[in-house]
Amino acid sequence: FYNSAEEMAKVEQGFSITTEGGEIELPYIYGATINTNMLGYVYYKDGQDPLTQPHYILMRDGRPKENIYWDSWQGTELHENMQLSVWGDKDSIAGHGPSSLLYGTNYKLAFFGENHELETGTYDFPAGYHVVFFIRPMDCGSFESKGKYNYSLPELNRRIGHYYMKGPGCDLSQADMTRGSVKAVSWTYKGHRFLGFEDGADEDLNDIVFWVDGAYTPDQKDEIEVPSKDPDPEPEAQSWILACEDLGAIGDFDFNDVVFGISYVAGRDFVTVTPLAAGGNLPSVIKYNGMPIADNAEIHHLVSPGVTPGDDGKYPFLNTRGSKGVAGDPIKVKVGSDFSMEKHGFTITVESNGDSRTITMGTETGKAPMMLCLPGDWIWPTEWTRIDAAYPAFKDWVKDVNENEWYKSPVEDKIVQ
Repeated sequence: FYNSAEEMAKVEQGFSITTEGGEIELPYIYGATINTNMLGYVYYKDGQDPLTQPHYILMRDGRPKENIYWDSWQGTELHENMQLSVWGDKDSIAGHGPSSLLYGTNYKLAFFGENHELETGTYDFPAGYHVVFFIRPMDCGSFESKGKYNYSLPELNRRIGHYYMKGPGCDLSQADMTRGSVKAVSWTYKGHRFLGFEDGADEDLNDIVFWVDGAYTPDQKDEIEVPSKDPDPEPEAQSWILACEDLGAIGDFDFNDVVFGISYVAGRDFVTVTPLAAGGNLPSVIKYNGMPIADNAEIHHLVSPGVTPGDDGKYPFLNTRGSKGVAGDPIKVKVGSDFSMEKHGFTITVESNGDSRTITMGTETGKAPMMLCLPGDWIWPTEWTRIDAAYPAFKDWVKDVNENEWYKSPVEDKIVQ
């Protein structure tokens, strides 16, 4: 932790805490953004993965205009979103009288039970929980899109595809994919521990700044202890990926328009479907035996619940722009106990200009397939990258079906990471 601007410039790690039993407060003290960011937190125990735990929102509008007042509490709001020129102790604000004092909103962490079962939380946070913070920038779509968050731990950012950039902008050629982006820094000053967040790409890390006060100890390492293997593990499942084209013969043949995983344990009467990517613009519904696999089985919604099409009716690309991102929630689909992928029954219905098209596993002789069945660890091409560019041996398989190991030799910079 750092006591000067020079030392703060050396920060490379993020920030998380371990609760000690009691209240934890987050007074808002500064902001330099015009964006309506949300701020939240995740709590978890040793052995749990924070990315899989519920994400709680503390602040739905992170603009300083909505959180800082001067002259008196709720007296006069800031006239400009980024206006905050005075901060200090009450008796030491040089050249300013008491009317220049600033007042910020105060937030407290709430605990909703070890299993998140409580409808009403308590501010008396038990000891022994880790807490990591995050912001959800204004322009990232659905709240449920966890792949769009900026976490206070770089390791979590790395895992969702927010990599450390060696140069300005978002050019993935400048990304160090072994490191997560630093979107939060912490330092101490005058007895307070500060936490500053970045909501964009200018990396000034001052878009939302608050104190973290109360009963906690800062964690000393940027590592997440993931759960150990179950001592009584589930039977091993077989897994596959179905990769589909949505535009038929006029498509780009990147086979990432609809991508979802299927896992199955022999003898069971259900499979688990995991939505992975939506690299097409058109509404595309996953069906099993002619019926949608969920109430809203459109692939974009399954990958990122709440995402909506634009005014032109087209959806955004999800998990195909360089990063595989975060998969959607798994869905159990009822099947027979004799299920096999040879006759799996999954189809895709694509809507376009009032017409619908059904994509199936089969294809006519001499025509390109629109759906490929691949091993569960297969990685799909990046957006607009033809599959034979990402997997050159694909052409050999087209000529001879016995050349069926083409998927094992990708061109690394042409597949998602």
